[in-house]
Amino acid sequence: MLRPKLNISRLLLLRMAMIIVCYAITISCNGQHKKLVLVDNGKSDYKIIIPANASEIEKKAGNELQKYLQQIGGVKLPVSGDQAPPGGNEILIGKTNRTNGVNYNQLADDGLLIQTDKHNLILTGGNRKGVLYSVYTFLEDYLGCRKYTSTVSYIPNLTKIEIPSNIHEQEIPSFQYRSVLSTDALDNDYADWHKINYFFEGWGFSAHSFKTLLPPDKYFKDHPEYFALYKGKRVPDAPCLSNPDILQIMVDNLRHEMSTRTPRKYWSVSQNDNGIYCGCDLCTKVYNEEKTQQGTIIRFVNKVADQFPDKIISTLAYQYSVRPPHITRPNKNVLIILATIDAPRNKPIGTDAPVATYRQYITDWGNICNKDQLFIWDYMVQFTGAWAPYPNLYSMQPNIQFFQDNNAGSVLEQGIWDMESEFSGLRSYIACKLLWDSKLNFDDLLDDFLTGYYGKNAAGPIRSYIDAIQAELVAHNRLEMRAHTQPSTAAASYLSLDNIRKYLDIMEPAVKKSKGTAYYDRVLKVILPLHFAQLDITKNTLLGNNIKTAANAASVNTSDAATKEDLDNFVDECNKLGIKYLSEDKKSVADYYTNYKIQLGN
Repeated sequence: MLRPKLNISRLLLLRMAMIIVCYAITISCNGQHKKLVLVDNGKSDYKIIIPANASEIEKKAGNELQKYLQQIGGVKLPVSGDQAPPGGNEILIGKTNRTNGVNYNQLADDGLLIQTDKHNLILTGGNRKGVLYSVYTFLEDYLGCRKYTSTVSYIPNLTKIEIPSNIHEQEIPSFQYRSVLSTDALDNDYADWHKINYFFEGWGFSAHSFKTLLPPDKYFKDHPEYFALYKGKRVPDAPCLSNPDILQIMVDNLRHEMSTRTPRKYWSVSQNDNGIYCGCDLCTKVYNEEKTQQGTIIRFVNKVADQFPDKIISTLAYQYSVRPPHITRPNKNVLIILATIDAPRNKPIGTDAPVATYRQYITDWGNICNKDQLFIWDYMVQFTGAWAPYPNLYSMQPNIQFFQDNNAGSVLEQGIWDMESEFSGLRSYIACKLLWDSKLNFDDLLDDFLTGYYGKNAAGPIRSYIDAIQAELVAHNRLEMRAHTQPSTAAASYLSLDNIRKYLDIMEPAVKKSKGTAYYDRVLKVILPLHFAQLDITKNTLLGNNIKTAANAASVNTSDAATKEDLDNFVDECNKLGIKYLSEDKKSVADYYTNYKIQLGN
């Protein structure tokens, strides 16, 4: 029997090739799993290096990293200047002499860079706070830390702190100025962690400054012509911007204000918050030329800005002045703050048909402003019903993306700054994250907060409730949900009594499973707005049905008794949870209780 002749050289080559491939795969896999071990069992051979002439922000960044690594891994890493020769394993903070290869021009003011370099870790960033933001981003993205609110954080305890050896993460914020007006965001540690600006840091006046620059109590009596002609007479509520004398007065007063404060870059020259503007012939002529009441404002503010070329002079596009001018363009050192107070919140501004005109105003302002000239002042709050259900969460991201797409370089998201309100912690968290990166996965953000802040057992039901009320809102798409509404306006849609009962049923497991835990009060604050809505709608239903008649006295008494019990329970719950006020203008729980009983005749 003849055997086939073997090609020995071919077999050897094939075998060698297989060995090489396997070896390459092994090396590749090992490379993928290789880690830098910063801390292991209470020990570390790493040190933190900052520049020898470190800025205050670089020093803070180094100290913050040292503090958190000690809390996480139980080791206090030494912090040293970069004057010593390189050696060992180093975490390089800021512009050290070991990071000269970093292109800082790409990072602007607040951009950040997290990068591994062999056995070293680089945490650095732009000239303002980028290096501090790189530390907090590293702690959050790679070590699992969280700051859900100004008082609720999560810091893991790890025996081993290890990170991938091939990190290269560079982030540039979606907006150059990012601000959130909430109780949490007014805490500087929270603001720094979430990479937002302190509220109007670097500003002199923030808004509504005409009354300060032209005080009526000083000028109105002797010079009523300085002020607005309104409904046929001069009133002290607004200036007449066509009067040539007031320009120098306001410029002088503004210069005086600048001299009495620490140096600040931004100063507001803007309309008062009362909706009144001048109707004299000269002002009306400008309105007609510019096709907007903004006309006199932008022309006046440009003249003021000419006097202060080293400052940024801001003004408002707000209420009657929101429409952009037809002719005049803002000077290079003029900042337009466009306030979206009149836009509904149930649908995204960028797609909602009923706000097409308003949407066009934003687009037109974006077309006539440079990116650093358009500032959007947006609202994520219900002022009159702070503790009422307000399902605007799903419009937040598309609105922020719409602002970015239309040339806004700065955005402020306003909540209620001096009191807690419905889902205020959640809204603040989402707003901060999206202002830094508008394209983040919204579902991931939402679920991360719900799990961390309310606990795993409550997170699912709360998410189901949020989705259920959103579905009802979408189903009633003709409704407009604005910043000054009460629950009773939605009584025939997403806040019908049947829907409220459905939401409470959805939330029942969350309440039961969180009882006795640190999450319990937080969960109760989720259902409290539903009880408030139930009371408000019941009251309006009873009053609307004219129940105070002898013919239906029996049903009145029954309804009143049940409503009175619900009212008592609501007030007790508010007191237990430390809730004193139900609206931004500080309508107290106690006053609500008294007025409710009076309205129902009890």
